[in-house]
Amino acid sequence: MPLFKAFKGANASVSIATSKDAFTLGESVEGDLIVSSQEDLTAKEVRLELRGVERTREGEGGGETEATESLETRFYSPQNEYTQRGNTIEYPMHKERRRLTGELRIAPGASQRFPFRIDIPATLGPTFEGTRHDGAWLERAWVLEARVVLGGRPDLATEKDIRVLSKDLPGMVQAPPAPLTGGPVMFCQHCGKPISQGAVFCNFCGGRQASAEDAPDSE
Repeated sequence: MPLFKAFKGANASVSIATSKDAFTLGESVEGDLIVSSQEDLTAKEVRLELRGVERTREGEGGGETEATESLETRFYSPQNEYTQRGNTIEYPMHKERRRLTGELRIAPGASQRFPFRIDIPATLGPTFEGTRHDGAWLERAWVLEARVVLGGRPDLATEKDIRVLSKDLPGMVQAPPAPLTGGPVMFCQHCGKPISQGAVFCNFCGGRQASAEDAPDSE
């Protein structure tokens, strides 16, 4: 195979289909990884990865007070593992990889679906973006990554963000959220439950909170 062709991207695509976009802690994410190709394609493997990350901004906020932490605002990641991009620090909260198939061939014009099921840990944190009790900015995100490893050519890869919500589940093992009285709170505009001041999504019902920036401009 000529060298220039070895490094050329495949005329193919990979996508992730899930039954829904929002899940609860402790729930299994089920769906299909779909590989379509317009050329004769041989893959080394097809895999799926579930990642949870936490991000903070350096220099924001003050010291932490454990008594005022809540389910959504506490840190769940190892503090000695992180990467920094500018003033944003990213912590690897969770990573789990599933190999869906080994080497396979996909004929031109064909599409193959690979069903998957992967569990969200019940003891980690829900999707969150907002201000912690100490004034620090925190983002917690969950993402699925699909990858088709080609070997000698660029991999096919795609990502899908999912929302993970807090909810009492049978058999869930986790500490209950601490009272929110230790820091500023507001009430969800959808379900009326107390959430941390500055939260973008409610960790109970998942509703997005409207802000002044969302309001239409008045003449």
